Amino acid sequence: MGEFNELIRASAISMIVVILIASLGCLCAIYPRSKPLLGPEARRAVGELILRLVWPCLTIASIGPVLHVDKLLEGAGLIIWAVILVFSAAAITWCFAKMLNLDPVSTAVFALAGSFGNAASLPLLMIRTLCEQPVVVKQLGEPSECLVSGAAYIMVFVVAWIIILFGVGVPILKLTIRNEKYRKREQSSVEHSSPSLFENPIS
Repeated sequence: MGEFNELIRASAISMIVVILIASLGCLCAIYPRSKPLLGPEARRAVGELILRLVWPCLTIASIGPVLHVDKLLEGAGLIIWAVILVFSAAAITWCFAKMLNLDPVSTAVFALAGSFGNAASLPLLMIRTLCEQPVVVKQLGEPSECLVSGAAYIMVFVVAWIIILFGVGVPILKLTIRNEKYRKREQSSVEHSSPSLFENPIS
């Protein structure tokens, strides 16, 4: 029970760090009320920067130090878990969307958001605190080695996550939106072509 309690404590500490950082970001997006430090344009610019530059660089830098067959094979199971996690979450969120009686586009958006949770930012924030905990050091060795291996495994998972997101999730969302637009256009066409109830068909 001692090691288990230590793991719970380590996880709690890492989550507190995540909550504090997230809270700081929220406060910057709200205050000062007249002109927030992180307004909509700033958040959009930061998001674009992270997506297009930071994540690719971070992925290469994280996987690079352990880029040899033995290490990557150890983390190959994470790809399978990524597939299981994404499709399980998709099934659950789709069921919730049906229970909420959402329209097709909202269902697709809701399922997509629920299927692809935060697979990198939170783990990367948590891993440093976890690797420094005595119980983890006892099992995995020096924190520096734990950080390198942990970051690499996270990025292996993220690569699979990204492939599924842009290879399956986004195309399904685009197809749903296109089909819904076509359905509404067809419905509008039928309504305009149907004779009015107030028209007399007999001249």
